[in-house]
Amino acid sequence: MNETNKIAEVLAQLSGVAGVTRGWPRQTAALPCIAVGLTEQNTADTRDDAAYLTQHVYGIRIFAATMGGCDTLGEAVIPAMQTLGYTLSRMQEVDGETAQQKLTFEKLD
Repeated sequence: MNETNKIAEVLAQLSGVAGVTRGWPRQTAALPCIAVGLTEQNTADTRDDAAYLTQHVYGIRIFAATMGGCDTLGEAVIPAMQTLGYTLSRMQEVDGETAQQKLTFEKLD
């Protein structure tokens, strides 16, 4: 199974999530929702001229009516991603018409 699809499936099971998308959510999307995207994938180490370790970086955007809603859902997203072997490396917040929280996760495999 595609890694992005696996992440989307796991996050869709979280309590309170109205929807998960692999692209930007539609303007009419029910909140809170999550957007999953592969930010970067590169070879982190090579052995015998072949990729030995690959770094995967995923951006998880949480959209909610308030920043508090983003925080609540973010608290559930972090352990869900950890169960898939990802480590939180960065968090950003944008408070606008729709509150957003972008979590960046990394994994070596």
